[in-house]
Amino acid sequence: PNLNTLQIDTAGVVWEIGKTGHLFKYNSLQDKFELVCDFASKDKSNSGLPLTASFLDSKDNNILLCTKNKQYLFDID
Repeated sequence: PNLNTLQIDTAGVVWEIGKTGHLFKYNSLQDKFELVCDFASKDKSNSGLPLTASFLDSKDNNILLCTKNKQYLFDID
């Protein structure tokens, strides 16, 4: 599945979550998305594996990213 998704946090910031583990934050002043984190490069055992699910937890300001074998929690504060 194509899991490139856009999410909006409680502060109104737009996040793009790429299926390959790239996490982008929208910079409205420059009108562009900026790479915040590349989870594939952080964990070589998962490089090349697509994300199977993603979720923006607006209550705790976290983004949960899941692959077949692992879950990652990213604090967006």
